[in-house]
Amino acid sequence: MMTEVKSRSLQVNDSLWGNLDHFSVTNKSSYTPTKYMIPVPLKDTHYLLFNGLTGAIDIINANDYKRLFCAEGGKSLYGGTPRKVGGAVTLSDSDKVLIDRGYFLTPEEEEQIEKKLNAQISVEADKEPMCFFLAPTNYCSVGCTYCIESENPKSAQRVSLDPERVDAAFESMATLMKKFNRDSGYILLFGGEPMQPYSFETVQNILEACRKTNLKIFCFTSGISLKRFAPMLGSYLDVLLGVCVTLDGRPEFHDQKRAIKNGFNQASNGVDELLKYSIPTMIRTNVSKDSFDQIPWLRDFYVDRGWWKNKLCSFELNILTNHGSFEGLDEECPTHTDTANFFLELMKINSDYQKFRFVGLFSHLYYGVEKMKILNFHPEELGLHAKVPRMYGCPSTGVFTFTLDADGSIRMCNEQVGSKDKPVGRFFPYFDLDEAHVKLWKNRTPDVLDLCKDCNHRFFCGGGCSLRSMRDSLESNKTDGYSDISNGICGSLQKDFQDFFGSKADILIDQYEVSSLIKGLKI
Repeated sequence: MMTEVKSRSLQVNDSLWGNLDHFSVTNKSSYTPTKYMIPVPLKDTHYLLFNGLTGAIDIINANDYKRLFCAEGGKSLYGGTPRKVGGAVTLSDSDKVLIDRGYFLTPEEEEQIEKKLNAQISVEADKEPMCFFLAPTNYCSVGCTYCIESENPKSAQRVSLDPERVDAAFESMATLMKKFNRDSGYILLFGGEPMQPYSFETVQNILEACRKTNLKIFCFTSGISLKRFAPMLGSYLDVLLGVCVTLDGRPEFHDQKRAIKNGFNQASNGVDELLKYSIPTMIRTNVSKDSFDQIPWLRDFYVDRGWWKNKLCSFELNILTNHGSFEGLDEECPTHTDTANFFLELMKINSDYQKFRFVGLFSHLYYGVEKMKILNFHPEELGLHAKVPRMYGCPSTGVFTFTLDADGSIRMCNEQVGSKDKPVGRFFPYFDLDEAHVKLWKNRTPDVLDLCKDCNHRFFCGGGCSLRSMRDSLESNKTDGYSDISNGICGSLQKDFQDFFGSKADILIDQYEVSSLIKGLKI
């Protein structure tokens, strides 16, 4: 007589992305593992399982993992995540808890859940306020070494939008909102460097237009001209959501990243000018491989300056990325495993570091970290493009955003300002929109990307960066500049899952051994 093999799994989270009650079938003779399982080895003894379709996270011992998910007769999948999916198995009664978690699904059941999630996300997407990046000028003299627009801002003309072009921009924004059935929208003032002496009247005209059209605006700036701009900005607090100023580290470190002298002092003094006029101010730091040790210094600087406890101030740490495929920039970009572990180490030193907005350091890792109750990310505050399950790789897909730059172009991605990429339309001297071109961006989801269709990470990723997909294609095919964004972009997501969560093996295994729901990992 054979003895039933009893398995035991530990649920890390109890809520899933969808109601799977109707998939809880217990009378099948055999069950097939889902292709959406993301296994993370925890040493040689256990596995942390992410279900990339249902959102379940569980821990299981290695013997059960091999018995249940590595049976012969499976299939090989390629694309974004080459892997072998195990064959059908017979489940014991104790195994069947994993059915409710979505680890055993037929292809038909997977397709039903995919459609359900996509429909749910599409409904949410249609309700998203439309975001408009508006560039008063494409020119910038600051010359940040990591600029997402590469060399384009330094070679742009030193001109800004005149009143006629400002009016045309706002008329076009209203047209776009109506065309895509959006009830609300907002503006992110961008560039180039939007706040320069010659663009003063342009920025004021834009703020006046915001007041007339009831559009709120948030401004990005290097901070070099805020002494002049702050008093004017302070008179538009009814429409001005705030201003973001970048500080990357100690004065010498900050200035080494820029082509101008004394940039740190100009920016930090600019923050004081903004606060003088009660303007909400975000201080942002772009985290590169060589800047980790700058963050503790910056926090101390913010405390000394009186900003850390100022209710008008907020602070953001954001990982440096190379979406545009700029040569050499990848070498400066850390992985999310690097930045997430770095931030957790800071939290061990002082929990006060949580005052930083740090979700950009974790990106796709945030879901697991939150469900393990390590940190609270307030997912309800995340944009639809940033929270899982994801159907879009960035705000440019799904038509959440349009970018209007100073040459009259309409673009999908703000990183294209002043570039040679073919725009999707114009707002001046006339309004025109290439709807077929826009559709390529709107519909760029894992469902249509060959690399992504069978990927177990697709709902954590959304297909990756559309701009990088386009520029990689242009480089390889030498096409005429029309957007080909049909390739999925993986980045470091898959490796991040393995490296980050795999490095937490000891504490995860300890939690498994005490057989309790995870209450909050201290790592």
